[in-house]
Amino acid sequence: MFIAATAYNTNSKMGCENEFALFVECKEDSKLYLANLDQYIKFEKREEGKNIIDISELEEILEQENVKTQIEKIEIYYNSYTTNLVGAKVTDILRELF
Repeated sequence: MFIAATAYNTNSKMGCENEFALFVECKEDSKLYLANLDQYIKFEKREEGKNIIDISELEEILEQENVKTQIEKIEIYYNSYTTNLVGAKVTDILRELF
């Protein structure tokens, strides 16, 4: 089950939409530490058309041999009705949920 902005009953979520989710699962014996991955994700909000999320920089980091060997799996979900995702093989969050 995904927990995101719309799962919380608070005024602070006003205007928040669930458009993107990223899960990195490390291998059980891994010592890998991935600090704030959000700095490697670029978001461009557009008034017309779809917003753009570019994870090309993040993909470069996760594809490094010393990182890649420590990762069990990576799951990426996004809403293809509102967002174009650049830089990875992805699963559309709406297709995954329904």
